[in-house]
Amino acid sequence: MSDPFPARVDPNILRVYYNQPCPFSERVRLVLTAKGIEHEKIAIKLRSKPEWFQSVNPSGKIPVIEFGADNKRLTESLVIADYLEAAFPDTRRLQPDDPYERANDRVQLKGAVGDLPGQLDAQLAEGGANLSVGQRQLVCLARAILRHNRVPVLDEATANVDHKTDALIQTTIRHKFSDCTVLTIAHRLNTIIDCDRVLVLDAGEIIEFDDPFVLLQRKGQLYDMCRKTGEDMFCHLLNMAKESHFKRFNTTQVNDEDMHLLHLIRRQHEYSYRKESQSQVIV
Repeated sequence: MSDPFPARVDPNILRVYYNQPCPFSERVRLVLTAKGIEHEKIAIKLRSKPEWFQSVNPSGKIPVIEFGADNKRLTESLVIADYLEAAFPDTRRLQPDDPYERANDRVQLKGAVGDLPGQLDAQLAEGGANLSVGQRQLVCLARAILRHNRVPVLDEATANVDHKTDALIQTTIRHKFSDCTVLTIAHRLNTIIDCDRVLVLDAGEIIEFDDPFVLLQRKGQLYDMCRKTGEDMFCHLLNMAKESHFKRFNTTQVNDEDMHLLHLIRRQHEYSYRKESQSQVIV
């Protein structure tokens, strides 16, 4: 028998669902503590989440904050941090009021460009020699945030950066350009797997075009590319595509048919992966 859902005692007290080792949970906890916001904490074990947590966040991700008499909820640590900053203006300010400084802080460029003449408006040396590849990408991203570009085009924006910078750029794009039309050109599958639509090209010809979760179900070119990344990465990409798909259509519950289809895709992939591994051993 599963644990009962922990009812909120006082709707005026914010609740946070968290996991102690999780760095994203830690970010929210630090913001709550720094701003002195009274809150209730509910610990969630990542490997054995209670059944009721599906109703809190169908994606299963943490952290989540819950507030108000109607139990409004927010996910994603950066989104939560921005909300807490705006919703509790009388507490300690953690972000600059100036949009330029916020953009600078958001992409962690302060140290890189603080000493440059003109800072974010400084001229880069030929080929951007006075900044690293990752820093050049972050400069462009910060400028796009400041200009409120409505249709940013990202051509291999994270192709030559480390995984930490890649994660920073992806998080910033998803948060700051959530209401924009973003055109992304990339080879890294995790960069595009949660987009609204994916266009797969081969030698300049269109191979397939649709919602990435739909394309994975069709087992075409995108499915093959994801499968070649290995079992663990494939499952990660599949989960990203599924979560984005259901969130896009405001689906709060994954129905039995969709869940069955997801299990079938996983099972077939696991079978194919084992078969390929056995073939390689025999050879």
